[in-house]
Amino acid sequence: MSINLVRTVRAKKLPSSTLKNVLVYLAERASDDGRNIWPAIDTIAKETGFSTSTVDVAISNLKSSGLIAKVGAKKLPNGKRTSLYEIDLAKLHALPEARIRDRTDWQKNSVLKSGRAKTCNASNVGSTEACDTRLSGAVPPDSRVQYIKDKNILSNTKSSGTSSPSGRPTPFDPILTEGITAYNNTAKMSGWYLFPAQDAEAKALLRQRLEALGGIEGWYAALERAAESDFLCGRSSSTKFKLQAKYLLKKFKKLQGGGFDNPVTAAPKAIPQAHLAQMGQILRDIAHDHGVEVWKLRSEKYAPQYPKAIQAVRDAVKKTSIPMDMISKFFGEVMA
Repeated sequence: MSINLVRTVRAKKLPSSTLKNVLVYLAERASDDGRNIWPAIDTIAKETGFSTSTVDVAISNLKSSGLIAKVGAKKLPNGKRTSLYEIDLAKLHALPEARIRDRTDWQKNSVLKSGRAKTCNASNVGSTEACDTRLSGAVPPDSRVQYIKDKNILSNTKSSGTSSPSGRPTPFDPILTEGITAYNNTAKMSGWYLFPAQDAEAKALLRQRLEALGGIEGWYAALERAAESDFLCGRSSSTKFKLQAKYLLKKFKKLQGGGFDNPVTAAPKAIPQAHLAQMGQILRDIAHDHGVEVWKLRSEKYAPQYPKAIQAVRDAVKKTSIPMDMISKFFGEVMA
């Protein structure tokens, strides 16, 4: 995943949300230079939630606009071939910046909370007629239901997930939104449960983690680390395990400390060429002396039928500088 490329795409304006979501997914699969993108249409459709026909049209439109280009094909392990794409970074950076709404819902709520709506008593839930005429443009005059909804948000910020630990209303900031989106994108690829959007505790935990990390970049790095963990992705045992966001957030220190990292296995030591040649010669000589074909001495099925030849190999190896444990590596466990 290219974090910088994903952020660049999200900050740009595209003709439709479908095109943008497909391009964001392609950026997630790309390297930092925009290359090495090769998911199949079916895979893109499954991960984005669009139909295959919608994804096919989106890919065609992205190609015709020059934002992506087909540069070849890639052969998959199952023998099938899939198209290989790359993103044109110059054309991507040339796109206009995404337009930010003039007023968010939280800003409207702030107007109600501020002095511009002082004549409206927030505790008087039933007086919607009086409030409607004194909102100073905070909401449309005919939107009484919307005003009641906004007032309930202000009076019950805990359930809406827009309050700080101290209880003061805080904006549902873009960084938190991006953090949830990043988690969900990783969850789709890793087989986790999606972020519980209605869970205020989960949002509060995520905001704390983002503050501790100093921003979104550290969160992206943490998600990459979690996605590489066999345990967190349910690959380490036969027991079914599907990660939940609150579990990851509560065990965040363990994640940062490497507690979920995969165990490091030592690479097998290379066998010196001189030992290989010497072992091969010993095997051929003893096989000739005992009238046995070489391949039979190296076979788990036939080697036990020639115990004298096997013992002769061990005796010959003892007279050389070849380590004894190399017998099993060279001839198979049957001769260890």
